[in-house]
Amino acid sequence: MRDGGDCTCTVGYEKDATGKCSVEERAKFLGNWAGIITYSGPLSGTGTITLPITQGASLQKVVINNLFTCQGASLPISATVAGSNINNMAAVTCDDGTTVSDISFSAVSLTATGSSLSIFLNYTISLDGVVYGSGTATGTLSK
Repeated sequence: MRDGGDCTCTVGYEKDATGKCSVEERAKFLGNWAGIITYSGPLSGTGTITLPITQGASLQKVVINNLFTCQGASLPISATVAGSNINNMAAVTCDDGTTVSDISFSAVSLTATGSSLSIFLNYTISLDGVVYGSGTATGTLSK
């Protein structure tokens, strides 16, 4: 498509080195990222993490695994890619049989630059519909 004389790519694609719209925007996020993440708030602590990011249901979607867990299992989080950033993550639910925990996200910023992924997000945990607490998750991971 043309936009003021400049070609723009179809949603979900970006230009390659030759100027063709042949690269999926989400491609830079896909793979296994490893590093240290620091959580503040109700999930306080710092630890080493492997964060697999896989393709989502559409060209603009990815699935983030291992950022949050429930009963030792990953809570897959659907997220939206926009250029070099992920700035929207869907809420997830953990039902351990006695308590239903909902985790929602705000101020999300996951930025991929080459083999580096910087993470900053705010999260809020609700237990059985009542807000339990809020915190942040920050870190820099690499492929």
